[in-house]
Amino acid sequence: MIDIKDLMALQVQNHDQASYLVLSGRGKRQYLVDLLADNGRGGIGVCTCPDYELNRNAQCKHLLRCKIYLAEGILKHLAKEKR
Repeated sequence: MIDIKDLMALQVQNHDQASYLVLSGRGKRQYLVDLLADNGRGGIGVCTCPDYELNRNAQCKHLLRCKIYLAEGILKHLAKEKR
């Protein structure tokens, strides 16, 4: 189970249009997450972390964090337009 505090502590940086670099929890490694890539299981989103490579049936914390990061950006944009 992923701890929400640990998940939200992961640092996300934009890489390009739909790709992000995510620093590992300890900040020693970074992983590339592509939210638009076909994952080969009928879904989208891939990550270069070892957990994703070993267990492709579950989303890794880096994928989840990027989806939250993207949603936060969209919500901030919509809130700004509403004003």
